[in-house]
Amino acid sequence: MAKTALVTGANGGIGRALTFELVKRGYVVYATDIVFSDETTELFDANDKVKKYIMDVTSQDAVVEIREIVKADTAGQLDLLYCNAGRPVVAMATDVTDEEIQSLFELNLFAQMRLVREFVKMIIPTKGTIVFSGSVTRGIPLHANCLYTSSKAALDQYASTLQCELRNYGVKVIDVIGGYIKTPIFHAGENYQIPQDSIYNFEEYKVAFDKKAEVLLKNSASLGMPPEEFAKRTLDQVEKANLNTLRVYEGTNSGRMSLLQTFLPQKALINHILNLFGFNFDYRKGSKYVKE
Repeated sequence: MAKTALVTGANGGIGRALTFELVKRGYVVYATDIVFSDETTELFDANDKVKKYIMDVTSQDAVVEIREIVKADTAGQLDLLYCNAGRPVVAMATDVTDEEIQSLFELNLFAQMRLVREFVKMIIPTKGTIVFSGSVTRGIPLHANCLYTSSKAALDQYASTLQCELRNYGVKVIDVIGGYIKTPIFHAGENYQIPQDSIYNFEEYKVAFDKKAEVLLKNSASLGMPPEEFAKRTLDQVEKANLNTLRVYEGTNSGRMSLLQTFLPQKALINHILNLFGFNFDYRKGSKYVKE
């Protein structure tokens, strides 16, 4: 039998690139997402090694439905589960809404836990691999991205504990710590408006905030690794990894930014981020919430 893999978030970007790279490596790939574009549908339907399925990873019923399809097709065996689906939410920590908190953690964290629970019994027979799309921002106080960064930090710790629990079954668990990759993720929040009642709703901050989006987009365009290259390099590392490998670092500046968060004192790390985006000034001078 051919090796089998399931990839979530496969409609575009990293997920689509991973799907085709896995096919090159001899896998039959179950490519899943909540929706597929016409372009992706055409590409996937033209490849008999790709089996495309709509799956909402935040829905228990949807995940179980696809699990049963894969189980029937593969005699209950899966070689690779790549949990890639995820997204950011741009908002300051003091402005996030209950709906934003719930929906982001449902997708970025709780869905990953659900997928593992429902597919692990198919991974164990093959001594397979479970991979998560992590982020170098798991340890960086990235301005206006508290939900994304904290979800990736939690995912990393979940992966660490999962590895502890599954290693003696011969199952590899890997968190891919991603750096700059050319995907639409950096366009998130382009049209974000600071709420009227926000403590950051004053002119100097809003000007800096608008420039931050420009910096991220510029860095993505100039530094970002193409998804196809990222997929190849990542899977090379995943295949070479052993049972004690928890993290692999891929994407532009992933290793460098990981070293910064490991060795820089917190004060220096915060100053670096604030200076990078032009936020390092006294907010009290402009805020209407400060009474002099």
